[in-house]
Formats: sequence, C-alpha cells, structure tokens
Amino acid sequence: MSFDFWGYGGKFLLHMPNRPFGYVLLCFYLLGILVILLYFQKHKRFASTFPKKTSRNFLLILVFTVPIANALFIIQLPLDVSQSQEIYASSFQPIIAVLGAVPWMLAGGFLGGRQAMLIGFIGGFFRAAWLTNDVLTLFQITFQAGFILWLIERNYDDRIGNALRQPLISAILGGVILGILRTLEILAYGEWDLYDGLGFALSNLKVVLIAEIVELSIAGLVAEVLRFSFPKLWYRPRWLAPGPYSRSLTGKILSVFLLLGILASAILLYGDWLLVRSSAQELIESQMTQTAQEAGS
Repeated sequence: MSFDFWGYGGKFLLHMPNRPFGYVLLCFYLLGILVILLYFQKHKRFASTFPKKTSRNFLLILVFTVPIANALFIIQLPLDVSQSQEIYASSFQPIIAVLGAVPWMLAGGFLGGRQAMLIGFIGGFFRAAWLTNDVLTLFQITFQAGFILWLIERNYDDRIGNALRQPLISAILGGVILGILRTLEILAYGEWDLYDGLGFALSNLKVVLIAEIVELSIAGLVAEVLRFSFPKLWYRPRWLAPGPYSRSLTGKILSVFLLLGILASAILLYGDWLLVRSSAQELIESQMTQTAQEAGS
C-alpha cells in the first residue's frame, strides 16, 4: 500500500478499451447514466430550501473543488499478483481518493441528483485523464454518483426507504455493487485468456471492494454530519409512498425469492471459485514437487 499527498503527476492520457467486453461495459455505463438522468428529470422529488443564487454559487464552488478533491490524499492498494499476472496489474490498480466522492455527494444532498452527476462527471474526467488514464473511470464515477443519489432519493415509507435515505448506508451498498463492476473492468484491457482474467479479477475482488466502500463511506460520513447539521437544507422527499415490493402480496413474495436467489447464487459462485482455486494450487504444488524430485534424482 502506498500513499500520495497529490495524485496528479502524469500527462493527459485516456485509454480506450481494447477488448470487446470493455465496450459492453462502456455502453452499460452510458445507458445507466441516460436512464438515471431521465429519471431525475421526470421524477422531481427533491425539495431544497436553498435560494437560487446560493445554489448556483455552491455548485460553482463544487465544480472548482472536485478536481482538487480527486487528487488529494491518494491511497493505492496492493494487488494479489503472481509473476504471470503482472500484465494485468499494469492496467488495473485500485485506488482510494480520500475526498474524491465528497463533492458529488454534497451536490446530491443539497442540490439534487443531476447536479451530483455533473460534479461526478467533472471529477471523473480529471481522475481518468491524469490518474487512472482509463476512459471507463470517467463514466463509472458519473454512473456511481447518479446511482447512489437514486438510492438516497427513495421515498419509501418503510424501514428500507428510511435506511436508504441515510447517505452512509446508500454509500456502502453502492460501494458493494459498483465495486463488482469495477472489478470486471480488468477484462476490458490487455491480451489474455478470458478465464485467466476472471481468475485475476476474482482474486482481487476483496481489494477492489475495500477501495470502493472506503472512499464512498468517507463521503457518506461527511454527508451524514452535514445532514444532521443542516436538516432543512438537506434532501427530503416531498411525499412518502409504499415501495414497489410491498404494494401487493405478489410483490412481497417475488422480492423475497429474488433476494434469496441472489444470495444463494453469490454464495455458490464464490464457493465454486474457492474450490477451483484450491484445486489449481494443489495441482501446481504437486507438479513443482514432482519436478524438484526428478531434478534431484
């Protein structure tokens, strides 16, 4: 693990994906951004008491501070890399920009989801161009801002809705989901076998999840403090309504089965991967032992 006080140091550079899966992921981010923007435009549930002039000034402050926030206090986490996988690590390095998510989180809480996505886009551009050199970073952070603010703006009248309206909880949940997508970005670059890339991605899933959750949790904690300090200025829904999963008995049953199915699939997938990894390690160790014995004799 390494720490840099200032992250920008290289030249302006943006790499496009050189694998078809990278463009699939890019289209997914673009489609998600478009859908969330249209949602924010159609469902205006934001009720802010900021005067218009104050809102504009606050937005301008965030526009100028978000590039700095994405470069200050950068933590680079180490990857689990073997000698044969060094090519993967050269194009994929999980980082924590300690203050990187704070500006768009504040924009979303005080101004609205579209403003959060604008600040996320600006911050993502600077991080992609001078830090990761990965064009997917630009759209990943923009989508990240929109998705988490979409969670925060849930107006459900139950415990789930109340929990999602707390920035820290939505940030952690978003970090888990987006961390998985971030891990899949390893398949967008380099020339390697699909299974080797998947193995590398899965072996480093924990590191990437830590990076995403820590960065977003810091922003969530800052937002929680400001939410309690300025409750009249922070987002609050205009009205509350039952969630789509609780409006009918069918919806409740489907929600329960969907949740159980996702959990069971995730557990089975992770368990299968652990078994395959253990078997592969045992096979390599036995082959190395056999080779050493033959060389000794």
